[in-house]
Amino acid sequence: MALSAFLTRSALSVFPLTMVPTPMLTVTFAPTTAGDYNTFESVILNNSSLNGLMLTALTGTAYVPGNPDILLPATSVDFGARYLQLGTQRVPFTIKNMGDTALNVDFAFDPSNVFGTTQAGTLTVGAFDEAVVWLTVTPQALGTTNGIMTLTTNSPDSLIRP
Repeated sequence: MALSAFLTRSALSVFPLTMVPTPMLTVTFAPTTAGDYNTFESVILNNSSLNGLMLTALTGTAYVPGNPDILLPATSVDFGARYLQLGTQRVPFTIKNMGDTALNVDFAFDPSNVFGTTQAGTLTVGAFDEAVVWLTVTPQALGTTNGIMTLTTNSPDSLIRP
């Protein structure tokens, strides 16, 4: 669905503007579904043939009220180079809740026992809050190791936005 379907202007499509006082053009964002929206709006600055047209980026994110909404900083985690002799090592991972009710997050990892978390049980993140979870890696051998972390949440749209 295009963002332009949700935009309304405060005035007609074409109208004269005077330089003093500075004119205001109001754009309203009123989506009907949750998600990210991006578009450009054309605004004619003047009737000059030079630079008379300006494109303005319009972006917005719609959330479902009365629900939690997960926001992650990334969809992958790179632990970097780690030493076998140091045993289990950890890196911070931030989970944000952009919703207006508590977010519950459960973690699951592949059965290799190389990756995990220090979080015991369900993590609860308050409305419009964030929490830092420590992800762990316990190297078993030299070389690159890959794994899968699965998050199960009560976020209704299940849209993870990095």
